[in-house]
Formats: sequence, C-alpha cells, structure tokens
Amino acid sequence: MIESIAHCHNQSKRAVMLICEGDDFLEMTVTDRIPDHLPASGDTRFEIKVQSFGFSGQSSVWIDRLALISFAAQLQELENRRQGEAELSSISPSQFWLRIYSTDSLGQMALAGRLSRLKPDLNCEHLVEFGFRFDPSVLPSIVKGFEKIQAEFAIDNK
Repeated sequence: MIESIAHCHNQSKRAVMLICEGDDFLEMTVTDRIPDHLPASGDTRFEIKVQSFGFSGQSSVWIDRLALISFAAQLQELENRRQGEAELSSISPSQFWLRIYSTDSLGQMALAGRLSRLKPDLNCEHLVEFGFRFDPSVLPSIVKGFEKIQAEFAIDNK
C-alpha cells in the first residue's frame, strides 16, 4: 500500500513541510528569514529536497514574503473548491517553482515543480523537474502546514 503523508513540524526550531506519496517526496525546511527591521523583511530561505520517480535534488532558495502569503491563500482556495491550483516560486524563478493542482473534476491532487542550482565555474545548471499525485485527503495538512510556516515566522508589522 502506498501512503500519502503531509505534515509540518518544528525540527530544532526550523519549520519543515513534508509531502510524501510512496517513495516520492517534497521537503521544504525554513532555514532563515530576513528580520523585520531590514529591507526585504519576511523573505525566507528554504532548504528544498525532492525525490520523484527515482530522481532527486536538493538546493537552498529564497522566497519572497508576499509570494508565501499568496501561496497560503491559493492553497486555502484550492482546499475549499478542490479545483484550480496554487503556485509558488523562488525570488529567482528559474531556481524553484512549485504548483499544487487538481487533476480532474473529482478533486484529485498532484504537484509539479522544478529545482535547480547553477554551478558558475562550470557554466552548468543542475536541475530536477518533478511531479507526483498525492491523496487529496492530505491537502488540509498541506494548507495548515504552510499557514503555520507563514504564521510562526511572520514579521511583526507594528
């Protein structure tokens, strides 16, 4: 039996979002956030690990605060309607993007994305494009996980 899992937890004060379906997974770990007294406050660095159908990759990416807020709202809408999509991309869009979407009118779910890292001294880009279906019953956990990441690491705007 293949099991779907989605959860968010704190591992040594780092929020971790994990989406699994069998051997396929996407793991996003918060590693840093720009403090509220600096420009670009709320921008967040994630360590991304992915494995999809035997291919795998890992890289560190920065995601804009507003992109995280928008993604959390899109996920909530996707959960409510079970139709549509939620998209997230890194500040450098070619480095990381993620799309969580319904695959049919019944509300089945999948994710797809891209993770890359440039090796400048070799003028070589290493990348993995990934995608897999997951049980739609884990979508509420994904929504709560990203809301938790956003809330726990929210910048105080007072």
